[in-house]
Amino acid sequence: LSRPQKPDSRFVAKRIGESTEISCLMQSAQQILGRLISGGESATLLMIHDDFGLPCDVIVMLLQYAVSVGKANMRYIEKTAMNWADEEIITHEKAEEKLQRLTERRQSWRVVEQAVGMPHRAPSSREEAFADAWVTQWAFSPDMIREAYDRNVDATGKFSASYMNRILERWHKNGISTPKQAADEDAERVAHRSAKIADAKAEKEKKLTFDIDEYERTSINDTKE
Repeated sequence: LSRPQKPDSRFVAKRIGESTEISCLMQSAQQILGRLISGGESATLLMIHDDFGLPCDVIVMLLQYAVSVGKANMRYIEKTAMNWADEEIITHEKAEEKLQRLTERRQSWRVVEQAVGMPHRAPSSREEAFADAWVTQWAFSPDMIREAYDRNVDATGKFSASYMNRILERWHKNGISTPKQAADEDAERVAHRSAKIADAKAEKEKKLTFDIDEYERTSINDTKE
């Protein structure tokens, strides 16, 4: 959605006076947010209803969610409402499904925090998406997340969700789900790497021997001439 022009205070007052539903929305918003809402905030809520197409009950659910995650500011609410409109989350049922997914993502991040011993903080959108993949979609245990974290820190010296994701994504593709399987994979990779190095060394020695033999044959022929 493109950003529409917010209605002015006169139009907002007119809509509140005409519609019991809009009036109840404004009252509910004040109760949920725990404060009086400004004229600008009322205009934003009306815009979300009239222009974004979100019904009042869905807006109320969005407000409750924003408060629950500590983001009860109108900027976040407006941005989230625009995303919901883009995703056509315009019914109570769809809003419930969306909130369930958002809750799962938050819980997944909490699992990651606890697994790696990280102090609680709000994740970035990218970190939250990674955590959702690791915990919810790929079903990695806290032990495996910790294993990936330890390898990440050994390699980079700091937490990197992108680096951890490369490790966990490889494990997921290879069906590795336990620390023992990860250790076995390491041993196999080391053995494979050692074999390649040995093969390369043998090939190099073979080529060197061939070059020496060729040189000797050439030298003999040159002497005879």
